[in-house]
Amino acid sequence: QDYMSNIVLHHIQPLFNSYDYMSMDPSNFEELRQDTTYLSIIKSIISMRDRYRTVMDIRYGQLIKLDSIIKKEIEKNKV
Repeated sequence: QDYMSNIVLHHIQPLFNSYDYMSMDPSNFEELRQDTTYLSIIKSIISMRDRYRTVMDIRYGQLIKLDSIIKKEIEKNKV
């Protein structure tokens, strides 16, 4: 969150006429395509989201296993 607030938004917002989470209107598309900082930010965001997705997939798998264990224990204690 700090990276997004302090670095990304600080650099990206001036590059766009409008900026929100649904759409972005670049001030100058050609300059934007050449902006190495912007491109680096985009790459780092993609990388962070990939890592986050991996962690979430692992956590989801762990929750499925835990759910199964809990259900087995509940069934075992019903008898």
